[in-house]
Amino acid sequence: MSHPSLPALNAAAAFDALQSGEQVLIESAVVQIQSPNWDPKIELDDLLGELIDLHAAYGLQANATFESRACVLLHSNLAPTADAVADPGFWRWLSLGPLLPIIELRHESLRPEHVGLGSPWDALLSRLWFRADLSVDPDDEDPYALAGLGDLDFWRSHVLRADYSACRQLLRALLRFQFPAENESKPRLKPSGSSEGGMRALAKRIKLRHAVVAFELLNEADCRLELETLAEGLDR
Repeated sequence: MSHPSLPALNAAAAFDALQSGEQVLIESAVVQIQSPNWDPKIELDDLLGELIDLHAAYGLQANATFESRACVLLHSNLAPTADAVADPGFWRWLSLGPLLPIIELRHESLRPEHVGLGSPWDALLSRLWFRADLSVDPDDEDPYALAGLGDLDFWRSHVLRADYSACRQLLRALLRFQFPAENESKPRLKPSGSSEGGMRALAKRIKLRHAVVAFELLNEADCRLELETLAEGLDR
């Protein structure tokens, strides 16, 4: 049992070929990594088609909306194993192989990091998958409701790049705090504030608090109480 993986050197060569207008052929470079067998819920060609249709509905003028919906589509159908998720080569293979067209549509100017040659938070596919995986709430009537909240900067700056987001109950509490149900389109704290106020300041306070408080041992309600205290005095 295994999952496909594309080594970084081969991925870099494939990206160079892509940039030169040459045909991208990665099949011979793909290796199979021993792991539990990966079985996506739908064929990757079908998944690609659905992602392309979704992009066509929103286009480059609504990237935030596209990503908020694409992350759910990808997460609910890709179903990678834990070994595959942790393997950067798996994401490189998807990015330069079966799902390359959606990355080319999403990024007008393609860069190496978009296809997995860099931080996983800059690569479209891994970024989308983790956005849904970290925020999914199996107990909610709509398990993916939280994945649709927030703009691109919120997810990149305050979730995906933040160590504290690995604590899922804290992240769920943060999403529900910053985007209250009564008005999800209006963030509670200013999304772009100075170091003295706004969401950026709260993120810094959470990071400092996380160093001394094991949020992982708290439930979501207790995490919410912590956030309410940490947000005191910040710009709203």
